[in-house]
Amino acid sequence: MKKSTKGAIAAGAAAVLLVGGAGSLAFWSDSEGVDGGTITSGRLTITPAGTPAPTWTDETTGTAIPDIGAFRIVPGDSLTYTADFVVEAVGDNLAATIEVDDDSITGSPTLLAETTQSVQVLDGGAALTAITEAQDGDTVTAEVTFTFPYAAATNASQSTTAALQTVDLTGLTLDLNQSGPQTAP
Repeated sequence: MKKSTKGAIAAGAAAVLLVGGAGSLAFWSDSEGVDGGTITSGRLTITPAGTPAPTWTDETTGTAIPDIGAFRIVPGDSLTYTADFVVEAVGDNLAATIEVDDDSITGSPTLLAETTQSVQVLDGGAALTAITEAQDGDTVTAEVTFTFPYAAATNASQSTTAALQTVDLTGLTLDLNQSGPQTAP
């Protein structure tokens, strides 16, 4: 091979290395530090208000239940547990709901299967579809209704002298769960 061909190949290889590999071929550039600020997370909690004390109501008759452990539910009954909670809801676009933790309800499988529960949350008497930052610091009322629908009842859910059928709510837990970001209408 001729010296001129070898020289041309070497010059081409050097140019490729300079452009792609070693970075010694510089383009103009600049960088500047900016004050991007600080991102801070919010909070989401509920705390029992303490007063008034939680109550039970027999929705079928509209009367208070002084001792839920002494009440004997029958098909067609609805019972409501009412308790107040102080909300801490801090966060832009925050939306959350209060729900019953199903794992906190135990008891006889048949009666458990034949009863349902639902939760309604009120702020100053107005129903809430979601808890948002607007409720931060508010005391909200959670109404948990347990229903024993007449049509769902079977003879297997009756207590007998040998075995009581129960829904044990002594460990009842209400969960405040973020339901996704609050979005513009």
